[in-house]
Amino acid sequence: MKYRVGIIGYGFMGKTHAEVYCEHPDVKTVTVFDTNPAVFKRPPISRIIPYFKEKLGGDNRFDLVSICTPTYEHIANFLAFAERASSFLIEKPLALTLREAQLIQRVASERGITVYCAFVERFNSPIMKLKREGCASHYEFVRIGSKPKSSWYCDNSKSGGPLFDLGIHDIDLALWLTASDVDIIEATRTGDLYAVKLQLRNGVTVKIRTGWVDTPNHFENSIVASRVTVHELNVHILSEGRYPAAYRDQIHAFVDSKINTQGNLASLEDAISSIGVAERINAALSHANNL
Repeated sequence: MKYRVGIIGYGFMGKTHAEVYCEHPDVKTVTVFDTNPAVFKRPPISRIIPYFKEKLGGDNRFDLVSICTPTYEHIANFLAFAERASSFLIEKPLALTLREAQLIQRVASERGITVYCAFVERFNSPIMKLKREGCASHYEFVRIGSKPKSSWYCDNSKSGGPLFDLGIHDIDLALWLTASDVDIIEATRTGDLYAVKLQLRNGVTVKIRTGWVDTPNHFENSIVASRVTVHELNVHILSEGRYPAAYRDQIHAFVDSKINTQGNLASLEDAISSIGVAERINAALSHANNL
């Protein structure tokens, strides 16, 4: 079967999704939606069909849709396309708030839509090795990067700030690798840097250091699982027109999920759980500041 793919948002991530879809043998067409005509002045990818916002009201229907817009636009774009497709891959984080995420869940349930969240680290080979080896007793995550240049990233009301931009990856990994819920949360914040300690219900302890720094081209990304250290998880270091294997494997798994369930893909429920923990971290920080 050949699938019709829609991509909402043709920024860097949208272009990455488009490139990967175009190399999958079961993809027939890739239609891209963006409100900015200038993005289509980039060197075209074969099989890409560009659409602007004024054409959004057509009768286009798709088998698979990727939402690659800024986070604050995820909910509106999902609702706009909910009658046009049965499977969605939404870039992380799924939404800005638990309330928005639960609305996506309700609409998806009512209309029989499958939704996955693009937590690409699950397809990073060292992470998959940790998953296969089973739950460790202790994890330490570090994910610190340069402050983004895009204005919407620096507006917490639109991006959720560094906790939702970077830390959400490690929250998801903590829940996925341990298959446990979070019992106790401790957190501190200094500027855009977060230090978080999660005590899970199965007894596992997780420490997360994450955030943005003003140093250009800075990126730290490592995991310590008990006595095993995993370095160089450089899945986010991308260059124009290129992407690591993790992105390819994730998007191919999404295409293949139309036929076979793909275990590494982050389910809608997984994505909601990660947002719930992130909101609890922010609540813990707020409570500490008010003491």
